[in-house]
Amino acid sequence: MKPLKEIWNFIWRASDVGSSGYEASKSNNNRSTLDQPIQNARQDLSKVTRREILRKARYLYKNSPMVRGLIERLVTFTVGTGLTPIPMSSDPVWNEKALKAFKGWSKNADIESRLPFEALQAVIFRAMLVDGDIFSLNTYGPSGRPRMQLIESHDIVSKNTHNSNPDGIELDAYARPLNYIWREDSYVPASDMVHYWLPERAGQKRGVSILASVINVSHDVDDILALEKASVKDGSSKTDIIKTADGELPTDDYIGESMQDADVANSIPEITNYYRTIFSPEAKVMRKGDEFDPYVSGRPSPAWMGFMDFLTDLICMGPGLPPSLLKGNKVGGADTRRDVATAQRVIENWQRNLATGLQQVWEYVILEDIKSGALRGAPADWRETEWQTPAKLTVDAGREADSDREDVKLGLLTRREYFSRWGMDWKAETRQQAVEAAEISALAKEFKVERGEICLLDPNELSANAQVEKPTETPPTEPKLQPDKSKRKFIKPSKR
Repeated sequence: MKPLKEIWNFIWRASDVGSSGYEASKSNNNRSTLDQPIQNARQDLSKVTRREILRKARYLYKNSPMVRGLIERLVTFTVGTGLTPIPMSSDPVWNEKALKAFKGWSKNADIESRLPFEALQAVIFRAMLVDGDIFSLNTYGPSGRPRMQLIESHDIVSKNTHNSNPDGIELDAYARPLNYIWREDSYVPASDMVHYWLPERAGQKRGVSILASVINVSHDVDDILALEKASVKDGSSKTDIIKTADGELPTDDYIGESMQDADVANSIPEITNYYRTIFSPEAKVMRKGDEFDPYVSGRPSPAWMGFMDFLTDLICMGPGLPPSLLKGNKVGGADTRRDVATAQRVIENWQRNLATGLQQVWEYVILEDIKSGALRGAPADWRETEWQTPAKLTVDAGREADSDREDVKLGLLTRREYFSRWGMDWKAETRQQAVEAAEISALAKEFKVERGEICLLDPNELSANAQVEKPTETPPTEPKLQPDKSKRKFIKPSKR
C-alpha cells in the first residue's frame, strides 16, 4: 500500500493540472501516453541508455545509405579540409615560428604516425555525430614527440555508476571531470584527456548521438524499404496469364496432347513455346474463347514514394539542417539561399565546439616545444589563437565575391572577415600581397615600365600616361540635303 503522503501528492497534482489553462498538461484518451520522467541529464543518459543508442546509431551508419550519407555530408560541411590554428599573440615573429612548428607536427599527429591532424579532425567529428562523444589522450610517440591517441566512446566506461559520478567520468567536489576511466580500470587525469562532444543540457557529462531522435524513423525506413523491394522482386518475377475457354491446351499438331492427357511436366515447355509464338512482336489472332490478362505491377506506388520522402525529410531534420541541403531537393532560389544560411549557422556552432577541443591539442603541442627549447621567446599570451574554418556554404559564389570586393574597397568589410569567408588567413594573404607588390615594383624599375603595365594591384592605380586620354575627333558633319524644288508635285484642289 502506498504511503499516505504519496497518495496526497498525487491527488494534489491531479487537481492542480485540472485547473490549469494549458491543454498540453491534460491527458486525453485519443492520444498515447508520453512516458518521460522529469530528472536530470545524468539519469536520462544512463549507462544502459547511452550504450543502446550507441549500438543502434553505429548499425545505421554502417548499413543505412541515408544515415551514412547524412553523416558524411555533415562532416564535409563542418570539417572539410580541416580547421587550422592561427597564432594571435603579441609577437608576430614568434607567431610565424609557432605556426610552422605546428604544421610540421600535424603531418603525423596520431600515436601510430599515420594520419595527419586534418584527417583526425574528420574522425573526431564523425564520432561526435554518431557515437555522441570521443576522447583524445595527449601522449608521446616512440620518438618522444607529442602525439594524439583517440579513444572511442565505448572504451570510457566504469563498472559501477551512481548519482555522483556519470559513466566513465570521476568528478570532483565542483562536478568537474577529475579522472576518465579507461576500459573500467585505468584512470587518466582530466588534464591529459580532451573530451569532444555536443552538450545539450545543463549538468550533462557524456554526449549522445545526434541520431538519437531519428533512430526509430531510420529503422522504419530500412524495414519498409526491405519489404517494398521484396514486393517489387516478386512482381518482376510474374508473367502474363493466358486463360483458355476450357482450361485445356490446344490439340493441334504443333501443341500435341491436351492438358488432361499429357504429362504436365512435359507440357510446360510446349505451352511456353506456343504462347511465345502467339505473342511475338507481330500481330496475332488468339483462338476463340482465349483471354489475355497482362500482369501490371503497381509497386512502388506514388503514395508510397511520397511517404518515404516524408520519412527521409524527418531524418534530415533531426540534426537541425534543411532537407533540401542534404537531399538536393529542387527548390527556388530564395528558398535555397535561406536553407544555406540556416545550415551555415548550425555548422558554425559545431565548428566552434570542435575548435574548443582542438585548442587544447594546440596548447599541448606548443607547450612541449617551448619546454624542449624548440620555440624560444614565447610571449605571455602565446595561447591566443584563432581557428580558421573552411569556406562558408554558398550558392552564389560569383555574386557574393563581387559584393565583398566592393565592401572591402568602401571599408564596410574588413580584410580579416573577407578572407575568413574563403577559409584563408588574412595576415598571410596580406603579407603575400605585399611581397608581390614589392616584386612588381622591382621589376617595373628594372625594365623601366609602369607598374600598371605589369599588374594593377589597386583598381585605382593608373600611371600618368595611362590617365591621359586621347582627344576624340569629332566626325565631319554631313551637309543636309536640300529638297529639289523643281521636282515638287502640286495637287490642284478640286472644285466643289
